Amino acid sequence: MSIKHQSRQLTSLHSAMESKGIPLRRQSRDDSNERAATIAKCIICQTQTDQTTTTSQCGRKRVAEAAEIRNDSVCKRLKDVIGQEFVYHVTNECYKSYTHKKHSKRCVICLVQTLRHHHVAQLTRWTSLSQQLVHNLRHRIVTLQAAVLTCTNSLVQYAEQ
Repeated sequence: MSIKHQSRQLTSLHSAMESKGIPLRRQSRDDSNERAATIAKCIICQTQTDQTTTTSQCGRKRVAEAAEIRNDSVCKRLKDVIGQEFVYHVTNECYKSYTHKKHSKRCVICLVQTLRHHHVAQLTRWTSLSQQLVHNLRHRIVTLQAAVLTCTNSLVQYAEQ
């Protein structure tokens, strides 16, 4: 049996399962209220509308890139349909707004700001920890110097006797 034939059989099996309300994958606890991606519906909005859906290699690539940047529910759905062709609406509400560079840049900027804030918080914690470490080391050095001085004094007194 060829791979293409197996793929068609799998797609028809998936469609049959979804039409009966059987999810394609087990739902995890963190996305229990999100159903598995329906291949026949738009990957972005997952709604059935009068608007036609389409698919192309270039379009799927752009949706996947935008989803990777956004790391949202579409990204999770794409992980569900790996290796399968998905469809999308070529409308302002779906494909165009989702893959628009302005929106992608905004997501990247938000991500960079979040990471910057996280790194600043980490640096603040590390600075605080290093200051505590330096303080503790200075205290131990002073304690050791006092112990060495006491031992030296004891040796001098012993030697004088």
